[in-house]
Amino acid sequence: MNVNSRKDLKLDNWNRVLELLRNYGSVDVAGLADIAGLSKLTITKILSYWRDMGVVIPIGKGNASGEAAGKKPTLFCVNPEYRLIFVSQLYETSLLSAVTNLRGAVIANDRVSYPKDTGLDVILGSMRAAFDTMSAELKLNDSRFAAIVLGTSGITDSKDGVIVYSPHFPSWGYNVPVAGMLRQIFPKRFTLHVDNWVRYQAYAELRIGQAQQVQRFLEIGTEPDGVTSGLVWDGTLVSGKCGLAGEIGHMPVDLESDVVCACGGKGCLEPAISLLRMQARARAEAANWPDSSLVRGRDAFAITYRDVFAAADAGDAFARTLLDSPAKYMAAAISHVVQVCDPELIIIQGEYADAGTYFLEQVKDGVRKRTLPGMDKNIRIQYSTLGDKQGLIGAAHFAADQFYSHLQ
Repeated sequence: MNVNSRKDLKLDNWNRVLELLRNYGSVDVAGLADIAGLSKLTITKILSYWRDMGVVIPIGKGNASGEAAGKKPTLFCVNPEYRLIFVSQLYETSLLSAVTNLRGAVIANDRVSYPKDTGLDVILGSMRAAFDTMSAELKLNDSRFAAIVLGTSGITDSKDGVIVYSPHFPSWGYNVPVAGMLRQIFPKRFTLHVDNWVRYQAYAELRIGQAQQVQRFLEIGTEPDGVTSGLVWDGTLVSGKCGLAGEIGHMPVDLESDVVCACGGKGCLEPAISLLRMQARARAEAANWPDSSLVRGRDAFAITYRDVFAAADAGDAFARTLLDSPAKYMAAAISHVVQVCDPELIIIQGEYADAGTYFLEQVKDGVRKRTLPGMDKNIRIQYSTLGDKQGLIGAAHFAADQFYSHLQ
């Protein structure tokens, strides 16, 4: 074995032990030796190396066993505070930012609101201001941060750090060099990651959510007036040639519709299942349903889409009528995805993740009827359980994985 081969093997062992510690949480030397197939002496040397860097820390004693009965072994884990991640998630009218550790735990967060179609330079200025404010409050200097991550809105080329086009921010135009703009306002030493926020949501499902044992799945991210999705194939986020992979919000599903989508097209999934449109319809048609629980004893203009979700699960006919249309179009879009990609799992995240049992069953039934009805597709469709900070957490995990993969 030549010198370079020995160095590569040594580096592989260092990184493998670190990855095992990340996966198992806390392990002693003997446990790591068994799992890694290395000697205790080698494990001890590797742990000493990572401890000296501050990457690995001891966290107490484990249970004694075997020949060493009575002597409790020291447990080790990766140090989640060794470096921190700064993450921002860009929505249509707000920017959510957070500082997380390397395990994705949110240490501090802040949200800034702005008008629709606000200029990207203004939003990125707010991002820098949030970074400065939280760094000052937490008494952190730049050296503590491993990466800066931005979850974008719209078609994003993550490789080149370019927002190809964002339908909800038409004033930005095309091919906006967002990574280059971030380089102008953040120190050049920072590693930057830029991608559509829903792909980071999908990454959260892959790492800590319902897709941890799944190789191929689609995560559908929903907002009150927006839809997009993140596709994971063989455990890897898929962007496509132009960053278009997962843009199901602009998939035509209602070919008779005259409603113009934010993208300029007609018949898109996004307006077809818009919660704001459904809410407006509930208010407009309330007078026709005087016995509905949504209407009795209340101002029709106070009806929200969350009220519709709850009433539909309680059996309210009006509420179910309102949900039937978006369920039909959601099922149509998922059916197209199933027939093209054949995923194992579909996860619905965001506002529609609170839509309840009735909506989910209507979607499942619609997919069964549309997609080769005589064939058992064996596909699961379920709601995300990770909450509204899922994109931030997924972005942090993505950045942490990239950080560890380059750590030497």
